[in-house]
Amino acid sequence: MIKKTIILCEGEMDKIILSHYMIARFEYKYKKDLKGWTDEKHKNESASLYKREKYDDELIIWATGSHELLGDAFEIILNLNKVNTDVVYSRIVIIADHDSDQENKKLWDTINGKLKSQGVEVVFREQKWLEIQQKLSFDVALDVELLGISIPLDKNGALETFLLDALAEQEKNKYLANSSQKFVHSLEANMDKMGGYLSNRRLCVKAPLCVFLPLLIQKEHLGRLRISLDLSLGRNIILYKKVSAC
Repeated sequence: MIKKTIILCEGEMDKIILSHYMIARFEYKYKKDLKGWTDEKHKNESASLYKREKYDDELIIWATGSHELLGDAFEIILNLNKVNTDVVYSRIVIIADHDSDQENKKLWDTINGKLKSQGVEVVFREQKWLEIQQKLSFDVALDVELLGISIPLDKNGALETFLLDALAEQEKNKYLANSSQKFVHSLEANMDKMGGYLSNRRLCVKAPLCVFLPLLIQKEHLGRLRISLDLSLGRNIILYKKVSAC
């Protein structure tokens, strides 16, 4: 039986950032994009496979499409564990935008409801690894490790907010990062002139990083993005304490 790790996130940009971190920090290598690997309904959603050959370790990062779809994606993975005989997902990580405390509670309540429907009577809490036993067929149980994180950890925002804050910790980036945020706020104040761009709050939250990156990523500065992401995630999130110990 092959045991895999899966990270569930919201959007394509989240997947790109997380894949960069996993490749840089844990030596995963991109292998291929996955299409139609769950069911017909989700065939157009973005997922990619990564491997660490020396550990015989496989990782999938799945951009589910939205905050609201994370619960459904989690249920799909649990159901795949039930029907797959050769491949199971023994480590499931959920990375969500920190839209609001109310939205977070709704998401984690949904996850607890999905676990309960699988006969798992535990309470899932954010930012803590949880070890459960998922009941499979023929009285077989699978040990599964779960982790859920809303980013940023300490305020409302998104993964892009977290990364921009990390970049702004470097003195040379601080002015540009702050100016990028102010620029987007100035656009929000004139939404009637925006022609439909930045049409919802989620896009406005993600936009400052999109303003910042084209100015940062010149050939001689590519390493700064990797270093900032690696240091900040490594300091603030014990995301792969067990993977890194392999």
